[in-house]
Amino acid sequence: LFIMGDWPNPSETFLMREMSALARRGLDFEILATGRNRRGRLADEFAELSARVWFLPHIISPESMVAETVALLTRPLDYLTLAMQLFADNGIISGIPMRLPACVWVARRIARGGFTRVHAQFASLPGAAGWVIARWLKLPFSFSCHARDLYVAAAGLERLVTDADFVVTCTDYNREFLAEAFPSAAGKFHRVYHGISPGKTPRPKERDEVPLILAVGRLIEKKGFANLISACKI
Repeated sequence: LFIMGDWPNPSETFLMREMSALARRGLDFEILATGRNRRGRLADEFAELSARVWFLPHIISPESMVAETVALLTRPLDYLTLAMQLFADNGIISGIPMRLPACVWVARRIARGGFTRVHAQFASLPGAAGWVIARWLKLPFSFSCHARDLYVAAAGLERLVTDADFVVTCTDYNREFLAEAFPSAAGKFHRVYHGISPGKTPRPKERDEVPLILAVGRLIEKKGFANLISACKI
């Protein structure tokens, strides 16, 4: 089970590309999205993924209420322990603890589905949701972290690292940062670059003109445009 944030989200195309590649290789998986992006548009090449997507129930929904009632009746200690850990790690303002009933509903849904791993694509809400589902079902847990979920909104990261079998990140800088922050778990961190499909992006013909660099991203400090300009010695 892969866990994403809002679906579909054009800024997460790199993850859709990777999951599409895994599907072509025969990996059987489903995708749980923690939110619904009604304004998002999905590229045609990822249409097959939509059939695999379902959504985390709303905080106030029949599914969440039923799941919480059943959990308190059948596994009250486990449920209350998870709730206290989420409050301690993330705080009530984050809203993550309030989604515990919805996560338990997901766990109940997939319990008989033959799932063998829960992998969250971010360390934020998807990571917390994945951690809950994996703990409830006693399944292996892993997650990926990228930028904001590592350097800005990193509440609960220590528990995720502690309980994960492995952690994937996309740069050596991130891997070194994680290894320094959590030295006892240094062997869990793996750098995996986000790939592209070279065949769909043919190389331009070489020209004798001055090279032209196209940088795409939001005009904010963390995107590093200042570093790019500096590196070009402009």
